[in-house]
Amino acid sequence: MSKPGPAHPPAVTVYGALTRLDVQADVRLQPPSPLPTNQIGRFQIIGELGRGGMGVVYDAEDPELQRRVAIKVLNAHAALHPGGVEQFVVEARLTSQLDHPNIVPVHEMGITDEGQLFFVMKKVTGQSLAARIAQLREGRAQQSLHGRLVAFQRLCQAVAFAHDRGVVHRDIKPQNVMVGRFGELLLTDWGIARIMTSADAQARGSGTPGYIAPEVVQGQPGDERADLFALGAVLYELLTFVRAFEPTLSFDPAWWPPQRGLPDALYEIIGKAIAYQPSHRYASVSQLIAAIEAYLDGSRRRAEAGALLARAQQKFDEISGLHHQLDAAVAHCQQLMKSIEAYEPIEVKLPLWDAREHIQKLRSQVAREEIAFLEAARGALARSPGLREADHLLADWFYRTHQMAEKRKDLPATARAEAELLIHDTGGRYRSYLSGEGHLTLYTDPPGATVQLFRVEERRRRYVEVLVGEPLTTPIERFVLGMGSWIAVIRAPGRATVRAPIWIARNGQWTNTPPGEDTPSPIRLPRAGVLGPDDVVVPGGWAWIGSDHPMANGALPPRQVWIDAFVMRRYMVTNREYLAFMNALVREGNEAEALQWAPRARAGSNGMQSTGSPLYGRDPQGRFRLIADVDGDIWDPEWPVMMINWSCAMAFARAEAVNTGRPWRLPTELEFEKAARGADGREAPYGPLVEPAWSLVASSFSGRRLPRTVHEDRADESPYGIIGLSGNVSTMCLDSRQLTLNVRNDRALVTVAEHANLEEGTINRRGGAFSLNSRVGYCASRSNGLPGFRAYYTGMRLARSLTEDDY
Repeated sequence: MSKPGPAHPPAVTVYGALTRLDVQADVRLQPPSPLPTNQIGRFQIIGELGRGGMGVVYDAEDPELQRRVAIKVLNAHAALHPGGVEQFVVEARLTSQLDHPNIVPVHEMGITDEGQLFFVMKKVTGQSLAARIAQLREGRAQQSLHGRLVAFQRLCQAVAFAHDRGVVHRDIKPQNVMVGRFGELLLTDWGIARIMTSADAQARGSGTPGYIAPEVVQGQPGDERADLFALGAVLYELLTFVRAFEPTLSFDPAWWPPQRGLPDALYEIIGKAIAYQPSHRYASVSQLIAAIEAYLDGSRRRAEAGALLARAQQKFDEISGLHHQLDAAVAHCQQLMKSIEAYEPIEVKLPLWDAREHIQKLRSQVAREEIAFLEAARGALARSPGLREADHLLADWFYRTHQMAEKRKDLPATARAEAELLIHDTGGRYRSYLSGEGHLTLYTDPPGATVQLFRVEERRRRYVEVLVGEPLTTPIERFVLGMGSWIAVIRAPGRATVRAPIWIARNGQWTNTPPGEDTPSPIRLPRAGVLGPDDVVVPGGWAWIGSDHPMANGALPPRQVWIDAFVMRRYMVTNREYLAFMNALVREGNEAEALQWAPRARAGSNGMQSTGSPLYGRDPQGRFRLIADVDGDIWDPEWPVMMINWSCAMAFARAEAVNTGRPWRLPTELEFEKAARGADGREAPYGPLVEPAWSLVASSFSGRRLPRTVHEDRADESPYGIIGLSGNVSTMCLDSRQLTLNVRNDRALVTVAEHANLEEGTINRRGGAFSLNSRVGYCASRSNGLPGFRAYYTGMRLARSLTEDDY
């Protein structure tokens, strides 16, 4: 055998002739027989690697360079076939010119003494891509989607390199791709490759059915876009382990390989590569590579986003746990505050101080964890815009944030949370929550009453009522109503008009169902004529009591309580009314009793003395009348009565009950709060806070402070139309301090406290006064004093429970 290469002229001569395609003059093309020896030139044959249509590939040893090589020898059939030698030579020549790490390099070419053409290539130890796909399909091998895409990119780079040099492969398929032992990937078998500028490249193409482009099958010349089609088919098979096109499939523009669980983005990439029309495919393999790279970059970013999302979810759960701890710590601290007085020694106060420090530490920890959560969740979205899971988690976060901000009436924080929730609620899960719409169910006794609804809106720090819609008729069931505060004005023939404040919580229902019951309680309309001109019905229902507002002085903890229907006089008891009460006693011969209940100046520092000088004078007939007080002021008959104690107020209420035949009394503390607040838990009867322009409090004056008549106080009006509940003069309540929380099963009880030893207890006062600061004017504010205490800032008003006689 002769040896190819520069040291062997015959081989060089042959190579030169072959490149000129002058084979008949220089090459003896006899049908080759099996190798007579185990050597080709200097190469030692070790064994056979494989056979194909063009020849046999042998495993060989290069003794000079001491490396293993592969030698492809042209077989007899191909040698005798027209163009066979030429094709073999072109394959060797083109491959040798494609110096690329993903193309098997050709080292040299020659001819044996027996006339057999061969060329020497790098030996690749591994398996074909077809075999690798079979292993993946059968579960005998594992490779991630990312790994398969990276490998496919290397295949594309080899093809792009060839195209850049004007060479099309024309037979790209998994069988012609080798996968090395260490993951290297090489495109082989360039036997039918052609230079795109050659006339032969424009001839009818060839290749392997299932990977041949439609236009080639139809007899059109194949170019680089045909290779693109084959690459798309290989990619589909590499990702799904199923061939995109069966060899027997006749191409139909309407047929498309199924998605088989592929990500949408990858399916679109494959679809563009295997488009039926060449003009609809990528313009180059480089564009296909770029599309895969963009997907991989997105995949990497999605992986990073996934890690950040997992961290965000962990923080979300941790913060939820911290909030539970914080709520428990605050409740514990509040209990300690109730049980520890200011005068207690340090050792008693230490648990309270420790509890407060623990709360501060928890709040600081929550703040840090919230920052970490938002950083992780927003980082996930930054790496993968539109990541649904990240948006869902952030929507959950801002939903919870919105709830907490709305609960504490932090309007700026509520607005921020709502804006963020709108951004991240991409699936619309919180659309109903954000709309806030709820439902109204309202029954009346009698039924068939007309209901006119007014929406309560805040304007210039005051609540105003805006008429909404046409009148409704009871019974009303699940009527859609926006969240917020409403006033229902209820009218029926032969019945008193009743105002019923309604509070629709976010997505809530207002049914007026009492505690422990399953059916709504109807709003009962008293008969016309049973109420006096200034009697106001406060219907039974749920009311917010207590407050955590910083200005609410001594407020109870906020909660909802059911308070039964009652009637309250629109105005406080006036000097005119109180004079009539005292003079009636005189006419009845009870002058001593009248003097006992008379308004008097305080004789003692503790106010318990009742021997101070009377503040009412007497006329010649002995009737009580208004005179100048110690300051020289003559009290107006329509001023609220002042300088009376709790016993005086109770005596007046008893007399009024006898005169009217109705069970008049002082209002309980919780009745007063409901009458002031309605159903929405407002902080002032007329608005979100006490305003000195509308409530007569100390800061309403620039000079000397004096009360005003009850009819001048109309700006201080509650949702029911009751006047003067946050200013002018405070009101004594029926219950003692010891009976403040007289609530059983969420239902307020009315208990007359006359049986209590009020000389030793304290009574409650509600409402602001012309001589006091604005804090006491808040609906939830509370103050107390001794039963015998008399003050210029304390008066009385009347209330009574409704009975069956009223209906």
